[in-house]
Formats: sequence, structure tokens, C-alpha cells
Amino acid sequence: MPTTKLGKTSWGLAEVRAVLQGALHLSSAKQARAALAASLDTLGYRSAPFLVNRGSLALKLALDAMKVQRPERSVVVVPAYCCPSVPRTVLAAGLTLRAAPVGADLNLDIDRLAPTLKGDVLAVVGVHMYALPLDTARLKSMAHAAGAYLIDDAAHVVERTDGRRSPLGLAGDAGLLSFNQSKTLTGGSPEGGGALFVADAALRTHIAPRYESLAEGKSRIRPYVWFALRYGIEITPRALTQYIWDFDIPLSWLTGAETERFERMAAPAALAVRAQVERLNEIVAGRTSLTGRYLQVLRNHPEIEFVQTATPRHLSRMFVRWKFGSNADEVRESLAQRGFATRTPYPPWGPDGDPTTVAARQIAATHLELPGSPSVTSEQIEELVSALALCLKSPST
Repeated sequence: MPTTKLGKTSWGLAEVRAVLQGALHLSSAKQARAALAASLDTLGYRSAPFLVNRGSLALKLALDAMKVQRPERSVVVVPAYCCPSVPRTVLAAGLTLRAAPVGADLNLDIDRLAPTLKGDVLAVVGVHMYALPLDTARLKSMAHAAGAYLIDDAAHVVERTDGRRSPLGLAGDAGLLSFNQSKTLTGGSPEGGGALFVADAALRTHIAPRYESLAEGKSRIRPYVWFALRYGIEITPRALTQYIWDFDIPLSWLTGAETERFERMAAPAALAVRAQVERLNEIVAGRTSLTGRYLQVLRNHPEIEFVQTATPRHLSRMFVRWKFGSNADEVRESLAQRGFATRTPYPPWGPDGDPTTVAARQIAATHLELPGSPSVTSEQIEELVSALALCLKSPST
């Protein structure tokens, strides 16, 4: 039976050495963050970042500062389909959510955004879903016209620009990157790190002392054991779907992986991300080539559509969809029995009955993430897509 894994991270010896260097205190957390900030600067991220242990903490710092500047506003507009940590963080900041419609490319649908931009909106979160660029210039203009801030959420993408434009994540009043698993660059999980960029001077003035008051990130090695098993080595696809919860919760507890902390970025994560900056061109080229192989194979399977692009490009995760057939959970289990690891989309978070929630539920039911490692060959893709086509016809076989 073939075993094709998701490939949520592609670490090598450089990342392992970086984690050990940080864990053994050969570099301080402050030194590691400075080195990472310098590396990001070479990519075009000129604004000095606030480097924290989670992307969600970066978002929380931004929202807290925005609340202080505009206390009369309390609503944050968030795409109806996005990482659950985004709406969860908005609620944790004591703010109210408003779901924004998403398009067929899984990005926020700017053409249908206007009705959500009422006088109570504090901020709009514009997500470049799975590294697919969103029109942030237009989105920023709409947000500012409504008196709201724009948060440029480039959690899924780190890019090198040619100097003619800024990288994604820098177009808003505040912007963020995430270095968690399944992102372009990965510092580990769940504390792989995040970066907050702040263009608005008043926001930056408020955030700076808050950032300095955060606890220093500690060089914990135990969570990397969980990260290696869950996202690096990956257990077999069958166990991934059927047995993982039997050991994942106790393992994450034993390794401290699920303990939520609010800290500055630790040395192991910062050094691991910096090691990947050195080979960013290779990572992007590998993912771009992989989308091309998927598109080539899918030409022979019109019942399955590659979601976010019709031409090869860099994406952090590879999604397909189908118009008719089985539920994504059923298809995923059937593929696991055949030896293929897949992952279902983000769950819908909006209120029941809301049209945007209905659309998000449809995404959850008819979309599936396929293996995203650049090492996946055209032959493996052909086997996987053929198996997927068969599952759509008869998911239980």
C-alpha cells in the first residue's frame, strides 16, 4: 500500500541544528530574534517586527492597541472561511465578530464586502489564504473609508520581493506573519513564532511597551518532540485519521505543546525560521513546481478542480474541490485506507443561518487538502487523484 504523507513541514539538518543551538543556549533569544529580523529585512520586510511565540498573539497585540485608539468601535470583520485562531483571538480581545463573504478562491470577496463595513467596525482582517495574494490596496481603501483599520494577515506566506513592491503583510495599518506548521517558513508548532509589523505610529507607540512586558521566550525542547512526530515524521495516514486522538492529547500534554503562553519568540524557533530564510527561493520554487504537477494531472479529471490557481504558483497548502459526491470527512477516511494522507478544510465559525456560514460549510464539505511536499512526484499525484476520483463515486470502498 502506498504511503503518501501531507508534508506539513520540510525540515533538514540546518533546522535541527538551529533548534539545538537555541535549546542549548548557544544563542540568546534576543540575539536569535535580531538575526531573524535582519534576515527578514533582506527579503523586503523593512519595518522592524515584534517577534512573538504565536501568530495569534501578534493579532491580539494589534487588536488591543486598536481598541485603545478607537474605543467606540467593537466589531472586527473576518473572512467566513479562515483559520479558527483568527475568530478565537478576536473574541479573546473582547471584540465582536462579523463574517465577511469569501470567493471561490477562498480569499475574502472584496466585491461583496461593503455591506459589512458599518460604523461599528474597528478593523478588517484581510487574509492571503494559503499564500494567494489578496488585493490589499483596494481593501485598505475600503476599510479606511469606513473609518476602520486594516490588518494585513499574511500568516501563510513569506516572500522575497524585487524592491518594486513590499511583501505581503505590510500593506495594512498592522500586518502579521505566522511561522507555525503548514506555513511557508516553520519554526515549529504550536510555538513556531509570529511577526507583527505596525505601520500606524499611534498603534506602534501603544504596542511597544506591551511587547517589552511579555515574558521572554524560553528554549523548550519538549514541544519539538510533539512537532517532529505530528508534523515532521508523520505517522501513517490510516493512523492519522483513525488513531491519532488516542495518543495526541496525552503526548501534547506531556511535551507541553498545548500550553498557551504569551511570550516573545524563543531562540529555537527564531533560529529555525532564519535557517529557512536562507533557502526561501528553493522552498517557493518547490511549491510552485508542485502546483504545476497537480494541475497537469488534474487535466484528466474534470470532476476534480484545483482550487486557488489555474497556473503554477507558490501556495502553502494544496486544495481541491468537487461539485458533487461525498462529504470531505468520508473521502478523507477512504483515502487513508488506501494509504494517502489528506486534511479537511478549516471548520466554519460563523452563526448558524448566516449566508456566509452556509458558504463556509459548503467549503468544509467539498474541499480537501492534498499532500504539499515538493518531493511528491507526478506518479504519486496520479495515484492519489485516481483514488480520489474513485472515492467520490464510492467513498466507502
